[in-house]
Amino acid sequence: MKFNKIVFGLISTAFLFTGACGLYTNVPAQYHVSGDSDMVATVTYDTAKNATVKLPKLVIAGEPGSIGVTFNSMSITYNTGEVAAANIPITLRVDSSHLRDKEGKLEIGKGSIQIPVVNPRIIEIGRRQGVSNIAATISISGNDDAGWPTSFDIGGVPIVFISSP
Repeated sequence: MKFNKIVFGLISTAFLFTGACGLYTNVPAQYHVSGDSDMVATVTYDTAKNATVKLPKLVIAGEPGSIGVTFNSMSITYNTGEVAAANIPITLRVDSSHLRDKEGKLEIGKGSIQIPVVNPRIIEIGRRQGVSNIAATISISGNDDAGWPTSFDIGGVPIVFISSP
């Protein structure tokens, strides 16, 4: 009889904690870099050495059941001492990933931002004869919808210099 009370108590406690999550199953926020990202920057120079820049695009997707997150800070460092690091305020929102559409499919929250890794100093470096490519490390941080701080790094974002004939 005592064993049945213990088992009943454990099962009841499990139901209480399971229901406490509500619609969300992943707290704190869980997310990943989406395959929709294009993480290469290019600087193309024409014959007059005018530069055309294509910035990388970062797409972040929430994991199924995750709460949302808002990133508000980005830092960029480079693999060369010739370019100063940058801290940039941003607003990147990734909505929660717990709602379903009319067909019952899970709607995954996504957010995207262009990463400003190319600045005037980078363009100047790329004009040099025989310069090699540069890589940047990106770190973004913010808070999820529960108020927990969150951050992640993306290393090795290439900045490719292209000379047009």
